[in-house]
Amino acid sequence: MRVTRWTIAVLAGLWACLAAPPSSAAAAPSTYRFLEEDAEGAFDLSAAVRATGEGEARLCFGYRSPKDHYYLRVRPRELALVRVENGKARELAPPSKLSAPLGRTPTELVLKRRAEKLSLLCRGLLLQVVGDLDPGAGKVGVATSGGLQLEAPRLQPVEPPAFADDFMREPNETGPWEATVGWTTTTVGDTSKSANGFFYRGTGNPGRAVTGFEFWDDYVVHASFKAAQEEGTVGIGLYFQDPKNYLALTWSSLRGMQLVRVRHGSPHVLATKPAAWVPNQWYRLSVQVLDGSLTAMVDGRVCLQATDASFGRGKVALLVDGKEFYFDDVVVKPATYFHDPAPFTHRVRWANVGGVQLAGSTAWQDYTLRVRATPADRSGLGIVFGWRGPRDYYLLRWGAEGASAGRKQILRVNGAKSVVVADAAGGYRPGQTYTIETTFRPGYAAVSINGKRALETADPGLTHGAIGFKPLSRAVREVTVALYEEPTPPEEESTKEFTNSDAHPDMAEWANPAKAWIARQAATGERVHWRKGDYYGDVSVQIPVPVLNPNARLNAILAASGENPGTGYTFQVRRPAPDKLALQLLRPAATKPVAAAATAVPADKPVSLTLARQGSYLVADLEGKRILKFRDATPLDGSRLGIETTGDGVNLDLRTVQVKSRNVYDYTFHDAPTDWQPQYGVWEVTNRWSCSPGWSWFGGRSERLAVIWNKRRFTGDLVLEYYAAPKMDAVPEAYELRFRDLNATICGDGKRLNSGYSFIIGGWGNTK
Repeated sequence: MRVTRWTIAVLAGLWACLAAPPSSAAAAPSTYRFLEEDAEGAFDLSAAVRATGEGEARLCFGYRSPKDHYYLRVRPRELALVRVENGKARELAPPSKLSAPLGRTPTELVLKRRAEKLSLLCRGLLLQVVGDLDPGAGKVGVATSGGLQLEAPRLQPVEPPAFADDFMREPNETGPWEATVGWTTTTVGDTSKSANGFFYRGTGNPGRAVTGFEFWDDYVVHASFKAAQEEGTVGIGLYFQDPKNYLALTWSSLRGMQLVRVRHGSPHVLATKPAAWVPNQWYRLSVQVLDGSLTAMVDGRVCLQATDASFGRGKVALLVDGKEFYFDDVVVKPATYFHDPAPFTHRVRWANVGGVQLAGSTAWQDYTLRVRATPADRSGLGIVFGWRGPRDYYLLRWGAEGASAGRKQILRVNGAKSVVVADAAGGYRPGQTYTIETTFRPGYAAVSINGKRALETADPGLTHGAIGFKPLSRAVREVTVALYEEPTPPEEESTKEFTNSDAHPDMAEWANPAKAWIARQAATGERVHWRKGDYYGDVSVQIPVPVLNPNARLNAILAASGENPGTGYTFQVRRPAPDKLALQLLRPAATKPVAAAATAVPADKPVSLTLARQGSYLVADLEGKRILKFRDATPLDGSRLGIETTGDGVNLDLRTVQVKSRNVYDYTFHDAPTDWQPQYGVWEVTNRWSCSPGWSWFGGRSERLAVIWNKRRFTGDLVLEYYAAPKMDAVPEAYELRFRDLNATICGDGKRLNSGYSFIIGGWGNTK
């Protein structure tokens, strides 16, 4: 029986219920009747309200004292969020006027508290989103007066959506889905010997499969799919309440792509785009909902956007109308794309903390912040990123008056101190529009203005944090944040059976991570293991440094040219004593190390050392802590990586060395091949050997040409490395000829094989 690889976040906490009868007078804070459970962290607070006349009801939360709490003020014709601070009450936003007054029929209210905001739902519509940082735990209670009644308030702690399903299970296992008739898990060959042996097939008129919790909100859904037929409709449902109430991204062979709201069974199109799928081609379909904004993506590109305030929370669904739709690699996670087309107009959405207007989560890390701004005067721009607290953030300051006028600077605000960590000359012209892009990665940040690199810094404090402005002014026209979603390392995706090099030595060359390194003799006589392929731009190497003899040395070589260690940066690692680690950074043409560090380490234990190139910086992190940083004014332009060991007793297992680069795309085809577009032939996971059909890999077949193109477009230098073999043919003579089918084209136009450089094996009758 297979082990299922799907995960789901489960809510923590208890439901708490309390019936609140009306009181005869207007409620004061002292009259609150509290639930037994306190509210802490993220939660949903719901209640049913009825109005038999004029009056007021309050749904209190975050209550720490009569002078410190929040409440939702409920009146027959309006709702308002109120903050009581130091005994003074203030509305967090203008009251929301109800389209129809409250009446005797119960109306559901839902208050959603998240770390950085408050959201209010009424009658299944999102009425308000207010930026407000959660001050911590507090009591929850109710108070009523006059003709207002609050019934059965419920407190539900929530966790961010976290779900993944690759459908790795037996066909008769339903897994976490509630599906209509016609949904089955399909397998290819022996699943223990298949690159990707599981898919979820949906058929119906219509059909659906639903998963998740009713309190899920602000999420993105990714799903790979292909349609085996030319006709039909496929989609992803969001905030799914029931079959007659939900939001959806649909893709129809007749109507193209649409964002749709279905309420009471009636669909309403919010946005549409003409588009058609190609049968038997895989696509990565994504749709996100955040604060009433819908964003649809295909293969990572935004294709549709709309706004709709319906439902405010709900489950996830896969939708089909037709036959043979295949799904794989479904993921639900917190929203990864934030867009505000008019921040100053929506400033109530931005939390004001210490003069900084904030949006997003303090848990955000590894993102790109893009701001379009038109400064009207020389008062300056202040863009905040990596915000973790009022005295802990980074500030991009540009063109401000005073000593910093006419300069671009990145400041590190830490406690009472503000330190300039990057500085460059250059102001702006008032009235001109600029696109300012901040790339924020763990340990590194770079700022580009109108596409040109302006500033960068490598600082250990760059870990995570929200974004904002100091201040948010009319100059800020548009804000976009895109969070990076790191792919799974290929060594973690390979089918386990493939990596058993003892049993299958013929597969070791491509399946064993150690075989990604090739040993070569250097001119110095030392043995260097060079990583296959080229690594352009930023790259990191994580090495579990073993205990070394005092005379032993481990060298990691980055940005080398060819296979010459002397042309790259060399991180030289020694352990002069069991509890010491010494690190030096060498650069070609330098007569001495350009940077060095020494630190204590646990005796007689391996330690994790990450060596990286980030922009023009070379950095080293030991167990996650920065120990070395060097900025090269003239960075090297090599692209090779190597590891060299000298001395006795160096026991480094190359399988444990991890290399990461965002400029390398490594395909094991463990996931659906959504980055690849078939042009001719049938491309799918299929068995290779007719005598042993259980073994299966991704491949193509055709009576004539079988051609598949990568969907991405590459610029500049590139390297293509691939492992391929012919599918076994029943006729031995034909099988031998199949080795001529393993050809490749680079720099093509995606349509014509003769548009690029083609590498032909055994062409022209095996004469060239």
